[in-house]
Amino acid sequence: MLPSFKPENRLYDDSVFYAVAHSEKIVVRTSSFDSYWSAKCWLRKNGATGVIEYQPLKRWLNSDYVEIYLSRINVQRLP
Repeated sequence: MLPSFKPENRLYDDSVFYAVAHSEKIVVRTSSFDSYWSAKCWLRKNGATGVIEYQPLKRWLNSDYVEIYLSRINVQRLP
């Protein structure tokens, strides 16, 4: 999860970019549809190829707050 996501933050480490590029499903939760589009554009520019889903988030005081959930659905585990 990326809480308090800000697309202008260039200080994410390599693990974030790896997770973005290898996620099969990404959920963006925010109360602002503009923030969703901004996050979606950032994700695509940084390697996201999976489904990006919008989920509304009710936050009255901070409408720019964004949470991003990254997941892989079919992960094979080593024995």
